[in-house]
Amino acid sequence: MTGGDDQRVRDRLVELLGHRLVTAEFDPATALWQQGVDSLDLIRLARSAEIEFAARIALRELLDPDLTLDALVRTVRAREGTAGGAGGELLGPVVFAPSQEHAWDMQRGGRDHWNQSLLFRTRPAVRGATLRTAVRGLVARHQSLRLRVEDRPGQRPRQTSWDAEDGDRDAVFHQVDVTGLGERRAGEQVLRRAEREQRELDLAAGRTFRCVFFDAGDAPGWLLVTAHQLTVDLMSWPIILADLEHLAAAAEAGAEPALPGEGTSALRWAAAVAEYARTPGAEAELPWWTGVLDTPAAVPLDFPHDDPHRANTGATAEIHVERFTREQTGRLLTTAVGGERVPPATVLLHALGEVLATWCGTDRFRLDVLRHGRDEDLAPVDLGRTTGWFTVSVPVRLSRAGGLIGTRDHLDGMPHGGVGYGALRHHGRPRPSGRLRSAARSDVSFDYEGDEDALPIGEVLIEVADEQPTGITAADWSRPHLIEVLAMISDGELRVEWWYSRALHVPATIRRLAAEHRRRACRPETSPEPHRSER
Repeated sequence: MTGGDDQRVRDRLVELLGHRLVTAEFDPATALWQQGVDSLDLIRLARSAEIEFAARIALRELLDPDLTLDALVRTVRAREGTAGGAGGELLGPVVFAPSQEHAWDMQRGGRDHWNQSLLFRTRPAVRGATLRTAVRGLVARHQSLRLRVEDRPGQRPRQTSWDAEDGDRDAVFHQVDVTGLGERRAGEQVLRRAEREQRELDLAAGRTFRCVFFDAGDAPGWLLVTAHQLTVDLMSWPIILADLEHLAAAAEAGAEPALPGEGTSALRWAAAVAEYARTPGAEAELPWWTGVLDTPAAVPLDFPHDDPHRANTGATAEIHVERFTREQTGRLLTTAVGGERVPPATVLLHALGEVLATWCGTDRFRLDVLRHGRDEDLAPVDLGRTTGWFTVSVPVRLSRAGGLIGTRDHLDGMPHGGVGYGALRHHGRPRPSGRLRSAARSDVSFDYEGDEDALPIGEVLIEVADEQPTGITAADWSRPHLIEVLAMISDGELRVEWWYSRALHVPATIRRLAAEHRRRACRPETSPEPHRSER
């Protein structure tokens, strides 16, 4: 897409960024972060800008705290039509990225059965040959979808990938005929097959990404997309789905897809992070992380256990869902302090810190926060269109005394968005690595996943299916935290999921914590009376 005026680009960027900009108070000359636009919104925008305007914008530019919509429009207009297909594969073998190695080290259960899966409805009468061509093109463009793991007893695991030219790309796509079964019977067969697919991934064999098309003829069909956790993160899904749509449209038209290259591959990024870990810059971060780790991180248990992390398996996992009303969600999304908007993730995190500190009887509490991890300042890389597991789990110190602004400032001061912590812990020299590894684990994690409606649904994949696959982990899979708090927005309403183990906590405790968290998030400056865990 070339030519056109600033207004055309401006209107489309506002549409891509979504509802956060559609407010009467929005000012195109004010920094986007001050108006509630967060890093997840901007990372999604990187891929869209390149596809729609052929304008490659580095993530470091999009994440600039002074970036305004006016400046973004000028950048897109100046680069429109100039992006090329940058390559960056590294066949390996290379070390794991820190997040991959952390998960590998903690896992006592089956490592092959740990997946992310989504089930979509397809347009009526879409052809299997079209989807097969699209999926083959997808895995050829994204190296993480061809991941293979070398598990070496007594040594650190390594990752490599099978070559898209030499490998059997047909193995990633399968077709099942469900014509004539009717909606109910076909749906049951789809879910049964989904359960089987998730149990049959194989890291050593390189079978880590699978698509199954359930062909219903002239009726809407289903497409199951399953990927091993080591191969993708949250930000990978918009890239995967948008590329599938683009490739399928090209296949139907009999045209060569005009799709840019991936950029820096996940394997090359893992090598760059490992190299950064032994630099003076990385080691200069050590005082920050040791200071954060010197903070209480354990929660009370309803059922005491000698080794709670051993009892905390997939088979014992339970979930409580706390729903915010549309009014409460709107209030959260527009929280402002001193005339500046505070991102909803920060508001939710601060409220969670208050709840946990009160529950544990402390003024401060440490928990792990999941962050996007796509920091382009560590090396000359281009990650806006790269699939892989970049998400990092970073220790964060939350203090009741500092208030919401204190939490925001603590997050803003984090070096390199937290990437350096995992780099030092897993790939640093023995002394700094040992200091970080010796700290007690955090019992709680928090992940803000943003707007679920941001998934790019198009003309081939027409909607997310009502029923979604279950059983994404093996029964003996070791859950990384005793309590995992996940927040996401769907159809304008916030949903906060509290995952916990029934071997360690009773439902009443989690319900009480979740309700208190919702109350404090809607009134982020209040300090209600403390409460205690109850049997």
